[in-house]
Amino acid sequence: MSWASSVDSAKSTASGKKEAYALYFCAEQYSEVVGEGATALNAFKKSNSGKGPPANIFDNNVVVDALKKAGINQLAKVPVTKDNADLCKKYGAGANTLVICAPNGEKLAMFAGADCTQSAVTKALKTFKTDYAAYAAKQK
Repeated sequence: MSWASSVDSAKSTASGKKEAYALYFCAEQYSEVVGEGATALNAFKKSNSGKGPPANIFDNNVVVDALKKAGINQLAKVPVTKDNADLCKKYGAGANTLVICAPNGEKLAMFAGADCTQSAVTKALKTFKTDYAAYAAKQK
């Protein structure tokens, strides 16, 4: 998976393409490993007595594939830190939260905490492309 370098980068690229984008809010201590693949996960475990981070929706490619099929190609990771407090407040997000945004930053969907599961996200994304097209048409 390829993460955008920043929230601004994801928003700018999505805006230029008139596409939705996604933000994944995660605990700061796991931000270097979430969604980064097996090498990062093994390195994390090695430096944490064999213990990995809590399970998350990016443990495999199912959600990433569903995001792409839904037309969401920009994804940014947001560690929940003091520096990102305003962004967390804006979206009502804490750790383990996926927020799908319109190109203007408007929150279109949110999956938080126990509701941020592979099953819930993929189910909602099945109709997202059609739903987003209707939303975008109303914005013109």
